[in-house]
Amino acid sequence: MVLKPAEPDPQPHLLPVRPRLLVAEDSIFVILTLEGMCEDLGWDMVGPATRVEDGLRLAHEAAFDIALLDVNLDGEMSWEIAALLASRGIPFAFGTGYDVGSILPAEFADAPIFSKPFRMTEVVRQMQQLMAQATAA
Repeated sequence: MVLKPAEPDPQPHLLPVRPRLLVAEDSIFVILTLEGMCEDLGWDMVGPATRVEDGLRLAHEAAFDIALLDVNLDGEMSWEIAALLASRGIPFAFGTGYDVGSILPAEFADAPIFSKPFRMTEVVRQMQQLMAQATAA
């Protein structure tokens, strides 16, 4: 029996691309929960960014499909990150422990928002919808 050498992969550099979620959050508990969610969904988590400055850097430089932003990152509101994402056409949602009816600026009134503590089934459903929206664009 003669064995032929394996044919080389014609596109060895192309690996399956996993969906990527940018997380801007300063609570380690929430970060760990979202990390577990990403693992369960087969996604990669970008970040986390625990400060607005870090979130802006990642929003400019990192490759990701959607984002989940804590409204208040270590005492700073995440509006600047949200504005950058909106200008780039990247879908995002907010998470907050604040009163959801009064916290968002008018320009982000249509963004999905999750009250903390999160109900993970709701977060997963909405993140999957945002991911579908991102991949359809």
